[in-house]
Amino acid sequence: MSAEIIQNSINAFAFDLKHNEIAGAFKNSPAVVLTSLLKKGQPYSSRTPEKVLTPQEEAIQEYLLSQEKKQQKITQIKIRARELALQEWLDSLSEEELLNFNQEVRPDGIPDRIYQKSRRKKAEEFAKDYFDTVLWPKQLKQILHSQERHHKIQELENKTKEFEL
Repeated sequence: MSAEIIQNSINAFAFDLKHNEIAGAFKNSPAVVLTSLLKKGQPYSSRTPEKVLTPQEEAIQEYLLSQEKKQQKITQIKIRARELALQEWLDSLSEEELLNFNQEVRPDGIPDRIYQKSRRKKAEEFAKDYFDTVLWPKQLKQILHSQERHHKIQELENKTKEFEL
């Protein structure tokens, strides 16, 4: 048997031990079972060959999954921060400031109450668009910049403490 076949057998066997829980299916230890098979010239084939990954593939897959989880977490945090900042900004606007986002003239024949409600709703939509396109990008940049500055200050303080020791 070639070294490649032996390595593939080891990888497939390790995969089955980890993911297919085959250890309980043998009377002897897994190492003895694999060694016996290979001594007889029989390569090991996984129970789920379509799912077998090399150690490198598995490491890359785990890395990708961790990066995806990290990215999802960051995205959720940004979404929540944006929602809170938007609500805080909307709450700070007076009714007049909010309605200035919709300068629509009242059409004839629409009752005042309905028009005011419609105008306010449209003004909120325009205000949210303004927040998302103008205010939030600046605010997010400022948040990230101040966080970077905070980390740099901490690093300098730590280096200063190390120097003093």
